[in-house]
Amino acid sequence: MGAVLLRFTDEKYVDSYLQGKLSFSALSSFWDVSNRKAVTDKQQDFSEGIGLDISKDLFIANPDFYNHICNDVVRARIDDYGYCKILCFFRVDIDDQFIQQIPQGMYSFGNKVIVVKDEKELAERIKCAVSNHGELCAIGDVQYRNMEFYDKRKPNGPIPHHATVLSDKPILNLSIAQKYAKSKSYGCLDKYVKFAEQREFRICWLPQKHDYQRKVLDIGPADDLFDVIEADDVNMYLLKRYPGHSFNYINPREPTFDGNVTYDTFKKQVEKITGACTLILEIN
Repeated sequence: MGAVLLRFTDEKYVDSYLQGKLSFSALSSFWDVSNRKAVTDKQQDFSEGIGLDISKDLFIANPDFYNHICNDVVRARIDDYGYCKILCFFRVDIDDQFIQQIPQGMYSFGNKVIVVKDEKELAERIKCAVSNHGELCAIGDVQYRNMEFYDKRKPNGPIPHHATVLSDKPILNLSIAQKYAKSKSYGCLDKYVKFAEQREFRICWLPQKHDYQRKVLDIGPADDLFDVIEADDVNMYLLKRYPGHSFNYINPREPTFDGNVTYDTFKKQVEKITGACTLILEIN
């Protein structure tokens, strides 16, 4: 199975890609759900950075609150992931016959498409640029996870009406959260399954300076690495590149990973910055 990486963007950003000046967003920018259009377009997700599913028994000493938690699992968002800089691409999976259809929502991101001509070469240039700064990166396919929702009081019942609430600031340290944690451990290459249609290929970069600002990574001239086409022409481009194929749904490829350290090492380096966690939970 093959794949092509696409980045939908506005025309004003095209030159920066060709020059190899790649603009990364802070992962924390996805936490702002006040932009309703961005939420509708599935650009925002306050669950980005969820690291652990932990038992609601954390709150058992407070029965007035505990009894209103309708999920046996409370989510701990490790806020240090907000310092990670993120660059995302849509991955078009391709098999012997078919090309994965591009969701209509992707076209809302811009009228131009940056096509990565060589995924491995892109990863190599990014790793080189990041390593030259003495910094870390994790690169690969986002894995889409199911969100646990189980109420042992009503194991066969429907999910009750509920509201999702966040602590207004980090209220828990990771060392405490881990004592109540299930076996799962997620990071910046993990999202919930409701975003699975994005088939996201993501580059995560941890600069030495920890802030919530955008940051540019210079990988050197990249006009040999990218094609630039009109968004309206992307289907025709793919059909010409893969003659004899047609568009259809195909299963995602097995997740790939690259980076200048392992994913586990990257996560450990992020999570030890402060270890502060915001809690996300459902109450009725």
